[in-house]
Amino acid sequence: MDAWGARVFYDDWERHRLVGLNLYEHLDDLYQNQARYCGVFISKFYVRKAWPRLAQVRQFEKDAC
Repeated sequence: MDAWGARVFYDDWERHRLVGLNLYEHLDDLYQNQARYCGVFISKFYVRKAWPRLAQVRQFEKDAC
């Protein structure tokens, strides 16, 4: 928590809690149901990582149904 009492999720800080979880389900629930606000910060390295591509594919498949 910060000085304002806000809880922040940053994946690098939470790696130990994410081990063994189904990240698709966990992050979907986190962003859709638990978060009041979501800020996304993207760097030039973002497109090189596997997770963003997998998440985009899953969302496209979900939207197509």
